[in-house]
Amino acid sequence: MRILVVNGSLRGAHCDTACALAHVARSAEERGASVDTLVLADLVDAPTAARDVVDRVKRCDALIVGTGTGWSSPSSVMTRFLEVLTPHELDAAFLGKPCAAVV
Repeated sequence: MRILVVNGSLRGAHCDTACALAHVARSAEERGASVDTLVLADLVDAPTAARDVVDRVKRCDALIVGTGTGWSSPSSVMTRFLEVLTPHELDAAFLGKPCAAVV
Protein backbone atom coordinates (compact mmCIF):
# COMPACT_ATOMS: atom_id res chain seq x y z
CA MET A 1 0.00 0.00 0.00
CA ARG A 2 1.25 3.47 -0.94
CA ILE A 3 0.32 6.16 1.56
CA LEU A 4 0.67 9.87 0.90
CA VAL A 5 1.19 11.83 4.11
CA VAL A 6 0.45 15.53 3.61
CA ASN A 7 1.90 17.99 6.11
CA GLY A 8 -0.26 21.10 5.91
CA SER A 9 1.46 23.06 8.64
CA LEU A 10 2.79 26.51 7.79
CA ARG A 11 5.88 25.62 9.85
CA GLY A 12 6.69 22.72 7.54
CA ALA A 13 8.86 19.88 8.76
CA HIS A 14 9.70 21.44 12.13
CA CYS A 15 6.44 21.53 14.04
CA ASP A 16 4.04 19.50 16.15
CA THR A 17 2.04 18.49 13.08
CA ALA A 18 5.18 17.06 11.46
CA CYS A 19 5.94 15.15 14.68
CA ALA A 20 2.45 13.64 14.81
CA LEU A 21 2.55 12.73 11.11
CA ALA A 22 6.00 11.13 11.55
CA HIS A 23 4.54 8.81 14.21
CA VAL A 24 1.68 7.87 11.89
CA ALA A 25 4.06 7.32 8.95
CA ARG A 26 6.43 5.19 11.04
CA SER A 27 3.52 3.04 12.21
CA ALA A 28 2.34 2.55 8.60
CA GLU A 29 5.87 1.61 7.47
CA GLU A 30 6.17 -0.93 10.29
CA ARG A 31 3.06 -2.56 8.88
CA GLY A 32 4.53 -2.76 5.38
CA ALA A 33 3.22 0.40 3.75
CA SER A 34 5.31 2.62 1.52
CA VAL A 35 5.05 6.25 2.68
CA ASP A 36 5.54 9.39 0.61
CA THR A 37 5.53 12.66 2.58
CA LEU A 38 4.49 15.96 1.03
CA VAL A 39 5.26 19.15 2.97
CA LEU A 40 2.98 21.83 1.56
CA ALA A 41 4.98 24.73 3.05
CA ASP A 42 7.96 23.66 0.90
CA LEU A 43 6.13 24.06 -2.41
CA VAL A 44 7.29 27.11 -4.34
CA ASP A 45 6.45 27.06 -8.07
CA ALA A 46 2.64 27.11 -8.10
CA PRO A 47 1.82 25.57 -11.54
CA THR A 48 4.47 22.85 -11.29
CA ALA A 49 3.64 22.19 -7.64
CA ALA A 50 -0.08 21.85 -8.39
CA ARG A 51 0.57 19.24 -11.09
CA ASP A 52 2.97 17.37 -8.79
CA VAL A 53 0.43 17.39 -5.94
CA VAL A 54 -2.35 16.03 -8.16
CA ASP A 55 -0.06 13.31 -9.56
CA ARG A 56 1.08 12.24 -6.09
CA VAL A 57 -2.49 12.05 -4.81
CA LYS A 58 -3.54 9.98 -7.84
CA ARG A 59 -0.63 7.55 -7.32
CA CYS A 60 -1.32 6.84 -3.65
CA ASP A 61 -3.65 4.16 -2.27
CA ALA A 62 -4.47 6.09 0.92
CA LEU A 63 -4.14 9.65 2.12
CA ILE A 64 -3.28 11.05 5.56
CA VAL A 65 -3.42 14.81 5.99
CA GLY A 66 -2.29 16.86 8.94
CA THR A 67 -2.65 20.51 9.76
CA GLY A 68 -2.49 22.79 12.70
CA THR A 69 -5.41 25.10 13.29
CA GLY A 70 -5.63 28.82 13.68
CA TRP A 71 -8.88 30.55 14.53
CA SER A 72 -10.68 27.20 14.16
CA SER A 73 -9.54 26.78 10.55
CA PRO A 74 -6.93 24.70 8.74
CA SER A 75 -3.77 26.38 7.52
CA SER A 76 -3.80 28.41 4.32
CA VAL A 77 -1.55 25.86 2.57
CA MET A 78 -3.96 23.04 3.50
CA THR A 79 -6.89 25.09 2.24
CA ARG A 80 -5.05 25.69 -1.06
CA PHE A 81 -4.21 21.95 -1.29
CA LEU A 82 -7.92 21.14 -1.05
CA GLU A 83 -8.79 23.85 -3.59
CA VAL A 84 -6.27 22.48 -6.12
CA LEU A 85 -7.75 18.99 -5.71
CA THR A 86 -11.41 20.02 -5.88
CA PRO A 87 -11.72 19.27 -9.64
CA HIS A 88 -10.52 15.73 -8.88
CA GLU A 89 -12.82 14.93 -5.97
CA LEU A 90 -14.98 12.62 -8.09
CA ASP A 91 -12.23 10.82 -10.00
CA ALA A 92 -9.57 8.25 -9.12
CA ALA A 93 -7.63 10.77 -7.05
CA PHE A 94 -10.07 10.26 -4.16
CA LEU A 95 -12.84 7.78 -4.93
CA GLY A 96 -12.48 4.59 -2.91
CA LYS A 97 -9.34 5.71 -1.09
CA PRO A 98 -9.18 5.63 2.68
CA CYS A 99 -8.32 9.03 4.16
CA ALA A 100 -7.43 10.17 7.67
CA ALA A 101 -6.82 13.54 9.27
CA VAL A 102 -4.39 14.47 12.02
CA VAL A 103 -5.25 17.79 13.62
